[in-house]
Amino acid sequence: MTSSNVLSVDKYNRLWIGTMNGLIIFDKDSVKVLNTETGLPSNEILSLYYDTTKNNKYIGSAKGFSSMNISEFDNNKVTAINVEVKKVTAEDSVYASSGNYVFEPDKNNIHIDFRAINYSSPGSLSYQYKINNEWIDIPDNYVNFSFLKKGDYRLAIRAKVVNSQWGKPKIISFTVLPFFTETFLFRGSLAGILFTGLIFAAYKRNKYIKNKSKEKIDLNNQINELKHKALSSMMNPHFIFNSLNSVQYLVNSDQKREANDYIALMAKLIRMNLDTASNSYISLNEEIKRLDLYLQIEKLRFSDKFKYEISTGSGIDRESIMIPNMIIQPFVENSIWHGIMPSGRDGLIKLTFNFENVTVNDNTFKFLVIRIIDNGIGLTEAQKYKKDGHITKGIQIIQDRLKLISKEKNLPIPIIEDLNLKNKDTQGTKFVLSIPPELYKTISNHKL
Repeated sequence: MTSSNVLSVDKYNRLWIGTMNGLIIFDKDSVKVLNTETGLPSNEILSLYYDTTKNNKYIGSAKGFSSMNISEFDNNKVTAINVEVKKVTAEDSVYASSGNYVFEPDKNNIHIDFRAINYSSPGSLSYQYKINNEWIDIPDNYVNFSFLKKGDYRLAIRAKVVNSQWGKPKIISFTVLPFFTETFLFRGSLAGILFTGLIFAAYKRNKYIKNKSKEKIDLNNQINELKHKALSSMMNPHFIFNSLNSVQYLVNSDQKREANDYIALMAKLIRMNLDTASNSYISLNEEIKRLDLYLQIEKLRFSDKFKYEISTGSGIDRESIMIPNMIIQPFVENSIWHGIMPSGRDGLIKLTFNFENVTVNDNTFKFLVIRIIDNGIGLTEAQKYKKDGHITKGIQIIQDRLKLISKEKNLPIPIIEDLNLKNKDTQGTKFVLSIPPELYKTISNHKL
């Protein structure tokens, strides 16, 4: 802000203010500035006097005294001035003056020199340029544009002197050409290549999905077929026929209570098998209940010639663990029929369920390990009498089914091991059924 040294008013009610930076004239809607560039001997205005008779303004400055006739001053209109382009350069190239310039993509650092001629007060020239939507003041008579992007540009430059209006803008049109990689031809070709690649990829993916879908359908069909075979092995005619014979024997022997208990157990087992037949997975609790029913029936049928124990280790929540349906009974049935019954002595079957770390292909997994242990004649002796009946087929069905489920989930193959093969002197048989992670499931809130 400039402080005022002296004030004066003329007959037109204009305010004249003398400052250290020149003389300022305030009219209703305009402001004019007088200084050394407009003819004053100094910018330091110290005194002002207005002669109303002659309409003269006397100005005292630090370097002398000046006077002006206000009427002549008002009649002296300053004309607007125009801009001319002197030189246009880009990088090391100079371009001839024209209305429209074209620059190669690697020549996008552009320098434009221009000029506006004013002989009365050349030092009071001001410049502005506009390349977007806003006029920008520039202190010199040139502009620089660095690293312009491709496209068409319209540059406007204008000038004025003090106490005048802006002159007519000089319009300079120029174009910065794109690199080849930015051209429509290149992008169109690239888009065509990409489009072709996408079509090919979509074709290959569609073919892959169809093949995978067919494989999955085939796999599901195999799993369902094996699941129905597993149900058939659990509900085999021999078991039902022998059970009915046992019921008939109990009735004929006037053992009505035992016959009723037998029928009730059989009804529960058949109902449970039918209710869960369509389920791929079953809770461990339901599976243990079904095994308990089956063992009770067999124990009654064979007049308590064996006992059984079912136990679960720490960390086993029967309600929250889901296992593949129908995978344990054939092993239990094998222990009864081919282990304990031929032995001629009281039998014992133990079923245990535990979480254990099992190493497969140098990787350790948390398996659900199911052991079926009996004190029968052992595997080696049983092989002498054993024929490929429904029990053997049932075990093979379980193995095949678990392998198929593992293939679908990309998991390690389940481990089914007969430990009697490692120690032939061991009395009895131990089956170890190892279920890998994700082949068993853990659910929350006990919701099945």
